[in-house]
Amino acid sequence: MESLKVEELEEVEKDDFVPEKEEKPAEYELLLLAENNRQAYEKAVNLVKFGCFKQEEIAEIDFNKYEKIEGKKYKGLYDLYRNVETMELVFICPLVEANRADLENTKELAPYAYDCIITNAMDEETYQMVCVAAKNNLHGVTRTFYITAYVLYFVLIASAIITYLWGFIYTMDSAATQTFNVRLSVSVINAAYYSGALFAGVVIATPLLVLMRIKYKNQGK
Repeated sequence: MESLKVEELEEVEKDDFVPEKEEKPAEYELLLLAENNRQAYEKAVNLVKFGCFKQEEIAEIDFNKYEKIEGKKYKGLYDLYRNVETMELVFICPLVEANRADLENTKELAPYAYDCIITNAMDEETYQMVCVAAKNNLHGVTRTFYITAYVLYFVLIASAIITYLWGFIYTMDSAATQTFNVRLSVSVINAAYYSGALFAGVVIATPLLVLMRIKYKNQGK
């Protein structure tokens, strides 16, 4: 009888137990998470560029103290983690003996150490101040070249326009004995001939300047 009651109780417990279903995150939550991960990666990369980091080879890491930030790898090797205790952003690359590779791929070799790039922990306000300071002080030569290139670009455009107008007016005056339609056609052709090289330079310089602007903005982040 006792065994029967125990079995009945177990059946009741089984019937009453309903496993909780894990709710899938909403689409906007996934988007926010992806954006937060992107910003964290960008911040870590910039801090490395600014020299706000230290690099160490650590034998063992307690990954329970780290939160992995999903996204692309730094230099194709380093995964990004956040230390939940110190809030430091850390790039971690496992180091594996190259001459002890598992040729049959039967198991994954445990790393003998970890190459860690540990960035300085700082709040958002301090980080923004560091970005401004780095832009004004670390890229002085780049900034000068960037501004000079822009000035020369607009000088080139102005020279091309002035040369075209000069060629047009000069031809119109020199061909005063011709009819107006002939003078106009010849003036347009001659003006294009005189200023053609300058306008070609503008066409070539424009995409190069766009690429330089993108590169400069990335360095200043």
